[in-house]
Amino acid sequence: MHAIPPESDDWRSLAIEHAVDGWLLTDGAIVQDCNPQAEQILGLERAALIGRKLRDVAPGAKALIQAAKANKGDVTAEWPVFVVRADGSRIRTHMTIGALRRAGTQRFALRIRSTPTARSRGAFGSSMDQSYLQALFDHSPEAIVVLDQTSRVLVANPKFQTLFGYDAEEALGQDIDALIVPESLRAEALGLNRTALTGMDAEHQTLRRRKDGSVLPVSILAAPIVHDGHVVAFYSIYRDLSPLQDIATRLEQTQTRLDVVFSQAPIALFILDESATFTFIAGKAMETAGLTSTQLLGHCAYDLFKEFPDILSAVGQALRGERSTTVTAFRGLTYEIQCSPVRDAAGTGVGIFGLVRDVTETQLARQQLEFMAHHDLLTNLPNRALFNDRLQEALHRAKRRGTHVALLFFDLDGFKQVNDTLGHPTGDRLLQWVAQVARGAIRDMDTVARLGGDEFAVLVEDIDTPVGAAAVAQRVLESLGQPFADGEHQIATSASIGISLYPNDGLDPESLFKAADMAMYRAKAGGRNRFEFFASDLGTTATTIFTKTALMRQALEHDGFVLHYQPTVRLMDGCITGVEALIRLRQPDGQLMPPLEFIALAEETGLIVPIGRWVAHEACRQWKAWQAAGNLNLRMAFNLSAREFHDAACVRAIGDALKTHDVPGDQFMVEITESMMFPDPIRARALLEELRGMHIAVAIDDFGTGYSSLAHLRNLPADFLKIDQSFVAGIPADEKICGIVRTIMAMARGLNLQVIAEGVETDAQLQYLRELACDEVQGYLLARPLPAAEFAHWLEIRRARG
Repeated sequence: MHAIPPESDDWRSLAIEHAVDGWLLTDGAIVQDCNPQAEQILGLERAALIGRKLRDVAPGAKALIQAAKANKGDVTAEWPVFVVRADGSRIRTHMTIGALRRAGTQRFALRIRSTPTARSRGAFGSSMDQSYLQALFDHSPEAIVVLDQTSRVLVANPKFQTLFGYDAEEALGQDIDALIVPESLRAEALGLNRTALTGMDAEHQTLRRRKDGSVLPVSILAAPIVHDGHVVAFYSIYRDLSPLQDIATRLEQTQTRLDVVFSQAPIALFILDESATFTFIAGKAMETAGLTSTQLLGHCAYDLFKEFPDILSAVGQALRGERSTTVTAFRGLTYEIQCSPVRDAAGTGVGIFGLVRDVTETQLARQQLEFMAHHDLLTNLPNRALFNDRLQEALHRAKRRGTHVALLFFDLDGFKQVNDTLGHPTGDRLLQWVAQVARGAIRDMDTVARLGGDEFAVLVEDIDTPVGAAAVAQRVLESLGQPFADGEHQIATSASIGISLYPNDGLDPESLFKAADMAMYRAKAGGRNRFEFFASDLGTTATTIFTKTALMRQALEHDGFVLHYQPTVRLMDGCITGVEALIRLRQPDGQLMPPLEFIALAEETGLIVPIGRWVAHEACRQWKAWQAAGNLNLRMAFNLSAREFHDAACVRAIGDALKTHDVPGDQFMVEITESMMFPDPIRARALLEELRGMHIAVAIDDFGTGYSSLAHLRNLPADFLKIDQSFVAGIPADEKICGIVRTIMAMARGLNLQVIAEGVETDAQLQYLRELACDEVQGYLLARPLPAAEFAHWLEIRRARG
């Protein structure tokens, strides 16, 4: 581009009016004119553009103007510059600049192109080179920002945005010091910027501030950007040092301790003459290795240490006038040997002065730190970081060789229950045992790692078909199938394993882990103690799980749960004795999700605990409201899940709900399943005794569907047995089912428990239960679960009918 000569009649010449590029005329600060294409690019009419501040239209153009001033002329290489449209959107353009002079007045003409010209690409290298540079900038693991001469941001790469928490629009045009430099470090930062602008690279370690106010340690490299021999801008590269901070701190602490040891430990000083013969020796370090001064003095180092080339190399280097240090293993110990040349007054080498220090402990400490950084300290298995490294290396090898890799991801079934019932020390010993048996179930070339908690992963290399991965998974399951003996406890263990395969299910560790995790969830849903391969439809399953989990969390925060109430009726006289509170989840479309669709997931995620506490409070609140409205003293029942039951704070939470709403405990009943009382019936009895101590009734729900021990049932403080609806559905037509129901009734009578039959839907079922003298019933025949208001209305109608 050439400057427009002063004798031109009008800058808005016909050529400029019809140019395919946008043109802006500016004095460096204010837009003074434009052509139609510039109006189109910026989405503003000429009248609206004239008079606008250039920085509001093209924030990055300031660097171009500075470059033009520095060159005392045009800048013909195209620069990438963002422009701001009328709607606030930003688009990337390419600009050149021409300097205009007339009657002592200087103006600048900015040409705006949507795509770079061949000339521009030539100025900066080939288009492929430009692509490489852009890819390097966009995908660099380091944060990079380009700044103009006033330290304002011209462009920042995605890593900069991620590291400091600013998006591109927030950072563009901002003073970098005001953006990320703490107040106390502004002077230091200014010095760094000035050094870069002088044309010198500057590297520095310091602190910088994120958008959220947190401070992180960084290493900064600042360097100038030179165009036609002039510094027109500069860039800074930031490396986040915080991941290294913990390790560095631990290393520093270890080194401090070792320095104390070294200050008290013996060292050895020695002098060799020009022929490498020992002429002086002092200290005990050499004696630790079995070398006394008598054995050393007068002997040549080349004869004494001929089998230790590292020592001889250090001695030879010092004899040639160079200082040397070597670390070598000698007779089971590790020594650091420093050799410095000794010169006479004339500067001639006359021998060597040396220092020997025993660094065995230091080396061991470093090895231990290395081990700690890459291994799980409880099980000594590789940790997540080391496993990811090995997985990445395995994927590279598999890509070169055209082979397959399998990732097995598993956790233990019911591990939380072991922790809750038997304690964390037992849980830790169980994890150590799992690590041992899993290691024994895989090949030497494969890797098993503990990722955290009860999560483990296995890396299987060089497999030809999925059968190889399945065989490893089966061996792991069989190994974990034997019970773990911990003192008097025999703990039955099992695992759910998800398997993903490279390259079928993913090309990188993250994709493979995600696929294996989804497959593991399917294994759990399929009954546990099994393995599943990843299948493409698992993505839909994972989305459903995520959606339901998010919906439950939102419901807890914004009253998205509701309770419906189903009455229980006394068969003897038809009186309503109580209601059972049944939870529903309100969906975004207003429909209610039944508990079977979300309770199991709530158990798995742990959300069942806060959900259960909400149920207790809401049931108490509703009971109090009914009592106040019509003196309605119905027994209120609600269910406890296994996870709630084994939560140490469960009983206290129920007591808090009763106290908060001033509700008597004898008006409430909790329902638990018989399987929840195992495997620790002693603790279950203690929890039930606490509930009974608050006068709360206890019902054993779904009786007959799980594992029951009459000896334990006899000793449990319960008040009711609830016959499961699966049995009620079979009466009176199925004689075997009728026999089971009669047995349950007789058992309840023997244990002095009342019986509630649930799921009654026909008159025949009701009549059969009446003949067996069943105490209470509930089911659709009597009433469906109803919202609180509808239940109150139903009750009024029933009372009116007598």
